Amino acid sequence: MRAPSEQVTFATIGNDIRRFLVSSPNGLIMKTLNKFNGSLAKFHKDERGLEALQIVMIIAVAAVALIFVKKNWDDGIKPWFDDVVGQVLDFTE
Repeated sequence: MRAPSEQVTFATIGNDIRRFLVSSPNGLIMKTLNKFNGSLAKFHKDERGLEALQIVMIIAVAAVALIFVKKNWDDGIKPWFDDVVGQVLDFTE
């Protein structure tokens, strides 16, 4: 337990968390996190893993864009879209 006058910093909080993780039964939490980090590192070092990550990120960005369009279609996007299409159709050189 910290003394009330002791300054709390990110380093002291990190040390407390590290102490908790290591002191868990048989250090199970820390072992699990280390295995996960190892698997994640292997995945990222592999070129196929990098390509898979890029695909996931592209899909995530597309999903956010689609959700935005779905939520705002009637309020602002459809009138703007109809206006732009009308300008294109009415365009003459």
